Amino acid sequence: MLTVIAFLISVRVMGWPTSSGAFNVWLNLPLFDPTGGGDVLARLRRDSSINIVLGFLLPFLLPAAFKLVVLVFGPVAITAPQTLIWVMTAWAIVPANLVMRGIALNHIASMIEEKRRRTYEETKAEEQFQAA
Repeated sequence: MLTVIAFLISVRVMGWPTSSGAFNVWLNLPLFDPTGGGDVLARLRRDSSINIVLGFLLPFLLPAAFKLVVLVFGPVAITAPQTLIWVMTAWAIVPANLVMRGIALNHIASMIEEKRRRTYEETKAEEQFQAA
């Protein structure tokens, strides 16, 4: 939770990712295809919501999934120190990673929406000056 809170502060207060210069969607989201179906903002917001919800639900779903794996593949030595460490690490890191990814995607969507709004207003102002 501390990592997620620190990331949220970094995004909101310190202005990530634009605090260090321009943000390049192609470079920072290489697997995101902006030409693939629908509005980019709607897809980014949807992906953001899915990641955040899944991040909050995963701590509850992972123990059930582990129990299912034990039933399907046979008993795993859960009391073995290495197994316990890896399971606890995954249980902590994966949900936090999903929540931070959701926060980042939502912030990127907000940045794109703001840029669109500014561009629309500039175009509208230029049209008013040209009409006169």
